[in-house]
Amino acid sequence: MDPTTIQMVTGFTITILSSLVYSTLTNAFISGGSFRSKKEAVVIVLGTAFVLGIMTPSINTFWEQNLEKIEAIQLVGCLIIMAMIAINQSVKRWKHTTKSSMVVYGFGIILILWPLVSK
Repeated sequence: MDPTTIQMVTGFTITILSSLVYSTLTNAFISGGSFRSKKEAVVIVLGTAFVLGIMTPSINTFWEQNLEKIEAIQLVGCLIIMAMIAINQSVKRWKHTTKSSMVVYGFGIILILWPLVSK
């Protein structure tokens, strides 16, 4: 698999993982469902960067080993689902289970399953 593709999917994965830890609003920093002070935010951001920095080589290796096993259309489906997760995580008022989100997830799942059902 192309190294650029592996790096892109690894970056997407890191983005989703960081969005699970914290999010920002215009005038707020939220982590663990609570508003955090500036001092807490610094610790959380540095801690997240440290942990994800340690995890990045493992995530990269995971994708190196597994991207070869899937077709391009399945990768597109995975990326669509990962993007929807990241977007829903970054906008606190958006829910993962809205109709529009479910349509996007469904489309991603169809792309993932397409090579399996079209044979």
